[in-house]
Amino acid sequence: MGLMVLTEWLAAADPELRVGESDAKKAAVAKPAPVYPLTARQLKVTGKVVIEAVVSEAGVVSDVRPVTGNPILTKPALEAVRKWKFRPFEREGKAVAALVTLSFEFDTN
Repeated sequence: MGLMVLTEWLAAADPELRVGESDAKKAAVAKPAPVYPLTARQLKVTGKVVIEAVVSEAGVVSDVRPVTGNPILTKPALEAVRKWKFRPFEREGKAVAALVTLSFEFDTN
């Protein structure tokens, strides 16, 4: 994704807070795991997928995008993250939208 598209995506999403992976996972109250695609398993496609998600003030994922990863693996990661739920993130005692980064390892072992 080019810098212009990324900038436009962030501007449209307008998150007030950026949250690292560790804090995001601690705040997650529902986090279904991605389904490893059968085709990817059969072809022994492995790797890490990094996803960015915008979490609304209510703790619901409102937008997602892949940052890195094999396209065969990014699709199930995106589908899973869309179902995640979070405790609302706060700034100065007020719930705010947040941009979170999440990574997933796909391994045949």
